[in-house]
Amino acid sequence: MAEAARLATAATPLNRETSGGSGGGLLKRGTSHYELDYQVGLNPVQIKNQFIQKVYTILGAQLSLTVAIICAFVYHKPTQAFGFAMMKTPGIAWIMFFICLPLICAIMALKDKYPTNFWLLLAFTTVQGVYIGAICGLFAAAGKGDAIVYAGGTTALIFFSLSAYVRYSEKDFEWMGTFLYVALFANIVLGLVAWIFAWTFMFYLYHIAGVLIFTGFIVYDTDQIVNKVSLEDCDTGTAIAGALELYLDILNLFMHLLALFGSRD
Repeated sequence: MAEAARLATAATPLNRETSGGSGGGLLKRGTSHYELDYQVGLNPVQIKNQFIQKVYTILGAQLSLTVAIICAFVYHKPTQAFGFAMMKTPGIAWIMFFICLPLICAIMALKDKYPTNFWLLLAFTTVQGVYIGAICGLFAAAGKGDAIVYAGGTTALIFFSLSAYVRYSEKDFEWMGTFLYVALFANIVLGLVAWIFAWTFMFYLYHIAGVLIFTGFIVYDTDQIVNKVSLEDCDTGTAIAGALELYLDILNLFMHLLALFGSRD
């Protein structure tokens, strides 16, 4: 479900810096709540750094809420029982997808409308957190709580290591974009085929490929945020879109790792 949601964000990518772009003149602003015009003479590096900080502040808030919800499903028995009942609902993954897809479209369409953009992001993060939390509750109840810890720790290690590498290596990862979207689509098809025919080995390959794909997405999306977004688009709306993409990358990576760690005997 989160994989398809990540694929949906490809329809509305961040505004990228073009080869002819420059920081001169008034920098165009959306209708976000910052409503400032950056004038000629302001430090472009400072503008970019403030934008990057804004992206990771929003992402940190999303992840904090998600972790809190997961902890509730893992450690709070009534919440865990609610998660059990929810996961028994026929077609729950599709139900959650059809709830999240309109929210993603609304976030991208209204990303510059404050405070609607933040309310939509909060709603999406909560829905995703509840779904992921319910799954983690099932793992914990099955005595596989260590898989949650391993998956979470590995996800954090991969994310911070790759983010730092992209930020300071000064390498261009633009070439990865098309390949990653094609690979993600192909992996979703592989997962559907494995689910239809109940092929355990193909499920294993699906999760391994998912780890590689979303590791690549973390590199690519981080590169787009810290190196490719033009000064004209360093506003809150673009920061929300960037944080949403990274959030989905992290969630998908975590879920694939959780399935792999949880499959151990």
